[in-house]
Amino acid sequence: MVHFLDWPGLVSIEDSKDQALSGAPLALARYAGWCGFHKGTGPDVSGVVKIDVAAEIEIPGNCRTGDPVGTFGPDREPLDELYRDSCLERLGWAFEDLLEIAEGLKPEKLDWVPPGRQRTMGEELRHTAGALPWLLGRIGIAAEEQSAESTPPSEGLRLAHQRFRDGMLGLPEALRAVETTPPPASPGGEGEAWTARKVCRRALEHSLEHLFNLYRHMSAGGAEKEGN
Repeated sequence: MVHFLDWPGLVSIEDSKDQALSGAPLALARYAGWCGFHKGTGPDVSGVVKIDVAAEIEIPGNCRTGDPVGTFGPDREPLDELYRDSCLERLGWAFEDLLEIAEGLKPEKLDWVPPGRQRTMGEELRHTAGALPWLLGRIGIAAEEQSAESTPPSEGLRLAHQRFRDGMLGLPEALRAVETTPPPASPGGEGEAWTARKVCRRALEHSLEHLFNLYRHMSAGGAEKEGN
């Protein structure tokens, strides 16, 4: 996994480091186009793009649900309003897009499992929403969990986004620079360091990862919208 820390939410995820680095220009262009669509500032990809690796961290896992993610130097800086607001603005765009998908898909297509995947489209939407209260919990903010069985994806997305936004905007000053290491997600695993800044970053990265996954599934066919 390659993280572009200068651009919150931008990652390149592949099966190996070399593949992730090779895929970085495409990820950069996709992110820039997405920012432009929402009339926001994104990276300039109009010319030659040179990518340098500033830091490398080896961690266990394979970028799957529950696997730890690297904590970098900037993650340990206190969460300032500029970074927080930048992340929250982009997270708002992401959830607008996720809601458009959730509300536009035919009901039977929410139960469609894209080729090579384990989750249905509806489950991926619910998973994306459910990550936000989990992330708040990494820095000790209690948030109501959502029921994947009973909550419609669109409602779950709205609630999760609003609660995350409220939690980060109301974050006490004392928690903006605290580093915590909650118990590992699985027995025998390693604890992962978390900060408020990392929580903001990961909320956006994870949401965009699944948003772009859903777009790929829809373009591959089998996920027509209502009215099509």
